[in-house]
Amino acid sequence: MSVGIWKISNNQPVRLSPSIINLEERLEDWIEQDPALVQEGLTIVGRQIIMPPGRLDLLGIDPFGRIVVIENKREGVRRETVAQALDYAAYLAERSANDLVNMMESYLSKHDSSLKNVMRRLNLDDDFLENPEFIIFVVGTGQDENLERMIKHIDFDVSVIELGVFQSEYGEYFITRQFTELDAPPDYESVAAAEEGQHTDIQRLFNLAHQNGI
Repeated sequence: MSVGIWKISNNQPVRLSPSIINLEERLEDWIEQDPALVQEGLTIVGRQIIMPPGRLDLLGIDPFGRIVVIENKREGVRRETVAQALDYAAYLAERSANDLVNMMESYLSKHDSSLKNVMRRLNLDDDFLENPEFIIFVVGTGQDENLERMIKHIDFDVSVIELGVFQSEYGEYFITRQFTELDAPPDYESVAAAEEGQHTDIQRLFNLAHQNGI
């Protein structure tokens, strides 16, 4: 399924053309500036992390304390792209909590932040990296038709995000993405506050249930 975009100019529809920019390079900038392009409530905590399997595009923490591996491709997402992202996630899963902290602090310190600040905002325990859960987002402008079958049999939680990038005659860029109910912002305030002293994992479970309509 393809997406078309028109803008209305002088009460006339004008169709925008798909862009042929270096999407992979631009995507990193755009997702870093607005992580909601990938997941609502996501916080970026690493970029271009060099590791033995290669160079990881972006690393994040989602609202529920999961470590998010993000791999971008300028064109369609293929099996090789998913395999590469899986390799990154597997490598990170074998790192110690201290290794993960150092990776994140290296990035956050350059952006006037710290892991403690992120953890406080997301209501995470000090030991949330002891047994981390990993999810993977692979971002591109399309995907191999056989990917869905492959992803169903992977232990890691893998999602493919298809973006459309269009450009106007004035050089403006427009991004399209199909959102689902799971992309709704976590509504922490509408969830009954956990009793004082209650473990934060329980509160995150309530938040997750509420976000999914339960």
